[in-house]
Amino acid sequence: KLLEDMVFQSSYWGGLQNHLIRNQYNSNWVHISLSNESKKIKALKSTPNKLFFDLNNNPHNNQNHLFIESLFSWSIAFYSLIKFTRIFLISLFKEKKLRSKIRFFSLIRLEYIKTFQSNATLENILYFYLFGKLFQRLSNQKRIVFLYENLPWERSLCYFSKLLHESELLATIHTNVRFWDLRYSFFSRDTKDFRNHLFEPDVYCINSKHQRNALIDAGYPIDKIRNVEALRFEYLIKNSEAFKNKKAYLESQSRKKNKSILIIGCYEKDNNHSLLNLSTNLSKRFKSEVDIFYKPHPALSTPYPFKNNHIKTIHKIDFALEIADLVITGPLTTVALDAYLFGKRVFVIIGNNKINMSPLRGLDDSVFIYDISKFIKYEENFLFGPIKNIQANLSINDFYFFDSSYPRWNRQLGLK
Repeated sequence: KLLEDMVFQSSYWGGLQNHLIRNQYNSNWVHISLSNESKKIKALKSTPNKLFFDLNNNPHNNQNHLFIESLFSWSIAFYSLIKFTRIFLISLFKEKKLRSKIRFFSLIRLEYIKTFQSNATLENILYFYLFGKLFQRLSNQKRIVFLYENLPWERSLCYFSKLLHESELLATIHTNVRFWDLRYSFFSRDTKDFRNHLFEPDVYCINSKHQRNALIDAGYPIDKIRNVEALRFEYLIKNSEAFKNKKAYLESQSRKKNKSILIIGCYEKDNNHSLLNLSTNLSKRFKSEVDIFYKPHPALSTPYPFKNNHIKTIHKIDFALEIADLVITGPLTTVALDAYLFGKRVFVIIGNNKINMSPLRGLDDSVFIYDISKFIKYEENFLFGPIKNIQANLSINDFYFFDSSYPRWNRQLGLK
């Protein structure tokens, strides 16, 4: 869309962009870390800056887009290096004391180094100054919405938006809150303290009852939690007839000539390696009798080149789920729940010494596979067998809030 029509669309924001454009609401969009996208854009003989320039000059989109790294300057580089050097030296001095005081320090030493002495430290400092420059340039924004994952740059965003602007800050939890997902831990602070208030969003936007319960259990303040429509999962309701009549949909799938298996890649290398090996082994077993598709995780910068012609790479998740009869994922991806709600037969591979963070945990524990060698030998009738009643009777609306007119988002954004 960006290349063809000069219109920005992202699955993270669903149809909200079109909703804003239709109603002629003006919005500023700040993009961060487009390294993977830059490679794709350059392959098409363009650059992010050129695309953003053309996008901002489109008179029909009511949007202004900024690539935050474009605010980089040599003065920011200088101050970032000075700050990094100071933190690096102080952390080296403190490390000696911590070794003697904390008996388990060796267990956290690598995280300590990553936090205070690595390229990640320099990157966090750099984004601090970039966000400072951003808010010095921007006029006061009534509301600021961001994708919330408890990442370091979010603290810089919160700090400068509150220090320099009088903005309401809305943190959007765009995905499922999984068991053991420490990104959504909440450490209670005295929010009456002005300094702490500078680092906290004003509102946490959640897209389901499931998310609400998870955040309350984690200690988030109830008065700060707001319901909004699920944007990232809108693709699940495109085929509305499928959800109105799952039985007819599943019967139509069973009439296909070949069964198909979809392997969903993982961002964690060891998990992804296990899934790639499983793809190869399933291909050897079924050969041309079963179609096997592999969808790489978007966070992987280097795609895996299959030498096997029976395994096809697919990138669009909505299309991938539509054609699949069986979906196999690792223990981290939330797509397992998407496929489950889509009425697909689902299995989640839990490797050795891996934590099970799947959103299906506690919902249907029969989907988890702990022995891959046994799984490969399972009967075909079992692999492609019918889904259980608990899954067939589960509605997608039991998990997410949906409404194409976005009344909840309108309320939070202050729109009519």
